[in-house]
Amino acid sequence: MVENVIIMAGGAGKRLWPASMGKRPKQFLRVEGETTLFGGTLERAFNLGITGNVYVVTHENHVDAAVKECRSLTANRRLRVVILAEPIARNTAPALALAAARIKLDGRADETCLVMPADHLITLREGFAASVETASDEAQNGFIVPFGIVP
Repeated sequence: MVENVIIMAGGAGKRLWPASMGKRPKQFLRVEGETTLFGGTLERAFNLGITGNVYVVTHENHVDAAVKECRSLTANRRLRVVILAEPIARNTAPALALAAARIKLDGRADETCLVMPADHLITLREGFAASVETASDEAQNGFIVPFGIVP
């Protein structure tokens, strides 16, 4: 079982311009129904049955939007969401380093962790959960397990 989740929600979403702009990046857009891409990512993370925390890495300009969605989606759940603000967006590696440092500070460095981009639309939720479970089993054996889809 995955114990912690890192959600990367720091991108500007330039490829979806003009719908996605500086103050409203793509992860906070509603592309299907009432849920934003970020909200859908949070729901997928919550539905995995994690035992640790959800760490959200976002740009400092988007903290308010992230907090608002986290509050609305975690109201009746016993999950801890930690929001980490980047002063400057520097892509994937620094975002993951920031989250890894916080995970270590929280005493969770030896636990499994799933990294999820906040701008993916995944409609096959059962298939996603099954893939995560398989990956988690391999991670428990000491492997780093990347997975994704064929573009």
